[in-house]
Amino acid sequence: MTITVGKGQRIWTQQVYTVDAPNPASDVAGETAAALAASIAFRSSDPGYAETLFRTATRVFEFADSYRGAYSDNSNIRDGVCPFYCDFDGYQDELLWGAAWLRRASQDNSYLDYLQNNGKTLGADDNINEFGWDNKHAGLNVLVSKEYWGEQQPLVTYSISR
Repeated sequence: MTITVGKGQRIWTQQVYTVDAPNPASDVAGETAAALAASIAFRSSDPGYAETLFRTATRVFEFADSYRGAYSDNSNIRDGVCPFYCDFDGYQDELLWGAAWLRRASQDNSYLDYLQNNGKTLGADDNINEFGWDNKHAGLNVLVSKEYWGEQQPLVTYSISR
């Protein structure tokens, strides 16, 4: 897998890095899997494209989960990305984020099982209420809660009825 990390505020060119089993980047791969799984947005307009993106998402997620580690712990990448783009919160939330989006896109119970079986060890119980490039907990909580609520109680209806 090839990744790029830019320092947009200082250097406009982006370094290109290769990550592999001995040099993992589960955070980047998990985030990439989530973004590709969000291809459900294209299902009605371009189902073939959406399916290609989804298949790629599953492969990228398998890589992320099989070869765990943060890109900023990777000695081949660290000097090029730190201190500004170090992954301070670890790769665990991105693995959960990727699994949650794959579940949303596929309705495959194996991703729900993954979330349930790995949630505690990957930090899903962390009480974090922010969402950003380095922390997916708040978004993960919203996305996964939709699995349990389903369409029974949409947030808009709930907020109006209170």
